[in-house]
Amino acid sequence: MMKRTYLTVLLLAVAMLALTTITQTALANPQATAVLEASDSPGGLSVVLDAGDGDLVASLARTDAPLIVEGLETDPAKVATAQAMLGKSGLAGKATVRLWNGETLPYVNNTVRLLVAGADAKIDEEIARVLCPGGKWVSMDNKGNITLGGGKADTLDGKIDDWTHYLKDASGNAVSQDKLIGPPRKMQWLAEPLWSRNHHKLASISSVVTNDGRIFYIMDEGPAANMSVPGRWSLVARDAYSGTLLWTKPYTTWHSQAHGFRSGPVHLPRLLVADETQGGNACVFAKPGFDQPIEILDAATGKVVHSLEDTEQAEEIIHEDGVLLTVLGDPTSVSRSLVAKRRGKAVQAEEPESVAAFDTATGRPLWKKPLGATGFIASLTLSADKNDRVFVQNEKELYCLDLKTGDTKWTAEQPGKAASGATGSVLVATEGEVLLGDGKSFSVFDIETGEKLWSVGRGAGFRSPTDVLVQGGLVWLGPEFVQGLDLRTGEVKATTIKTTDVRTVGHHHRCYRQKATERYLLEGYRGIEF
Repeated sequence: MMKRTYLTVLLLAVAMLALTTITQTALANPQATAVLEASDSPGGLSVVLDAGDGDLVASLARTDAPLIVEGLETDPAKVATAQAMLGKSGLAGKATVRLWNGETLPYVNNTVRLLVAGADAKIDEEIARVLCPGGKWVSMDNKGNITLGGGKADTLDGKIDDWTHYLKDASGNAVSQDKLIGPPRKMQWLAEPLWSRNHHKLASISSVVTNDGRIFYIMDEGPAANMSVPGRWSLVARDAYSGTLLWTKPYTTWHSQAHGFRSGPVHLPRLLVADETQGGNACVFAKPGFDQPIEILDAATGKVVHSLEDTEQAEEIIHEDGVLLTVLGDPTSVSRSLVAKRRGKAVQAEEPESVAAFDTATGRPLWKKPLGATGFIASLTLSADKNDRVFVQNEKELYCLDLKTGDTKWTAEQPGKAASGATGSVLVATEGEVLLGDGKSFSVFDIETGEKLWSVGRGAGFRSPTDVLVQGGLVWLGPEFVQGLDLRTGEVKATTIKTTDVRTVGHHHRCYRQKATERYLLEGYRGIEF
């Protein structure tokens, strides 16, 4: 038995030494080192033209960078040699070499994050076509000298917008400033799982946000064939242009997969934010389980930068100007007040819910303010504007607080008809006014004083909050969006088609909030009557 143990250890040591030698040899490839240093690639799809025997492809794939590396080669014999080498190297799924016609790159537009080409490459237009915004290409001559080429950052500056929060940003106004996005006409990429779990149960994706060329989402990857199996939830990060997996973070607990009718508690999408801190660092703010504190993660790696103390009870998260804001209550029972209300009963929280603020650079707490009059803060009403003001509603009043100190700037009497967990609440702070929908009416307040400017009757959507989009001084209310109302007065300034033209038998508003872009709101609606 002793000899067998010694032999096993010896063989394992030899195998580890061989693996280490191979890895060190690959990483010692001077071309691979120079390419990565020059490009500073954050991960994604990388392409090597004229890949030859695949050595550079393998070297790039063996690094710690989250890359999918594809080599393109015009010589079938070299392709076969490279594929055989990669097959033995254990890099299947991360590296490959395939046959190429030498002219057209086999990728859709805006897909490649890093492209390595020879100095005599004659396909400049193709390289420009496939490189994603912020992508880079490296030109390398026969001596290994490297020249760094630019991507599309210059030509697309100001045209691509991030969607950092559930409702675009901390203001709650679900209107993107993106100038390129439009109706989908093709598939950019496809990633597993290919099927969600059940159309009539809790949605398999709780939240999706984007920042700096990355997409982040909370996903249930449990089996679609059996809904009795508990959810397997994770936070997933991918390259937004190619779908390359960057990192994942498993969740401990989440809402039950057996929840009826898709959308689930309205606070779920508000537990994920991807934004830049004041220092310019791209971070993800998430709560990896109802029983876990809020974590600030490095967006590139998923590593924990800060874990915020005493935030296990966080229900919602927003971020503005280096300050993370959260509602502290009870995320596991956020729907209790709604259920009780439907049954004609009152519910008193064990402790009044609070709004708390944290410095995202240090993770330290800034302030905490109890605001739940009878215990609850209305869900989806925590918002902030660009002038250091925070807005939130409880059961009695609308509050305006100072972002840095938590001091009350003003209050306005506006009873919350939709308590925590209800589908009807919505608060937007944008373009100099505060807009508040409670599921039965919609009101606009002066952002400086809290004076109510106007109000109109407006119900919630179908199992979703009241829809509102604001752009260019006009307010568009869902679910039909047929009238553009003046933000200051409520007067009708623009109309589209009649309600009867968009409503058919059996038609209803969908189960989720509507989103829009500035481009389509301005081009499609402003001052135009169809």
